[in-house]
Formats: sequence, C-alpha cells, structure tokens
Amino acid sequence: MEYARNRMAFGQPISNFQVIKHKLVDMGTKISAARALVYETAKRWGDGEYPVREISQAKLLATQVACEVADDAIQILGGHGYMREFPVERAWRDARLARIGAGTDEIMKEIIAKSYGL
Repeated sequence: MEYARNRMAFGQPISNFQVIKHKLVDMGTKISAARALVYETAKRWGDGEYPVREISQAKLLATQVACEVADDAIQILGGHGYMREFPVERAWRDARLARIGAGTDEIMKEIIAKSYGL
C-alpha cells in the first residue's frame, strides 16, 4: 500500500485510482479470509482434533490467495514488481512453490472431495 500511496501517475498517487483501491481491498479481504481459516484449523489441531478436510482447505485456500495477492502486487508495482530489488518478486516465487510442495492443489482437492464422499 505504501508503494501505491507514493507512486505518482497522471499527477496523483496511484492509490487514488478506483481500480487500485479495489484491487488492494480485494487483496486484504482474501488474506483475512485465508488467515481466519488457517487460524481456526490450527486451533482445532492444537485442541487435539485432526480435521483433514479443513487442513486441506486451509492449505489450498492460503496458497491460492498467496499467489493471487503476489500476482496483484506485481501488477500494481508494474515493472518494479518483476525486479529482484523488490521483495514481491521473491514472494511470488515462494507462493507458487507452496502450491506444489506438501501436496499440489489437485491433491488437496482430491482429499477434500474424498472427505465429502465424492
């Protein structure tokens, strides 16, 4: 958000543009939703449960959101987002790897489907 507040285009910060505001709002909302699912699932795990469906859902959602948010951040940063000098470039690579490691999205979906009896 700091970058959007400081980056000027057409004589004003890009954070003044509706499309950027909405993108930042969507990013924050997705992060909050994923965080809530992860925290609730972690609490259940800590309480001695083994909620397989929720664990898989949390991993699937959190990693998808991480990729989407990193991708949106790159879009907002423009060419800077692609440069190694900006941490978002690394965040995107790390987020993408998280969708592969410890079970791909497709494996998570299979686990979730089985938990529904599908």
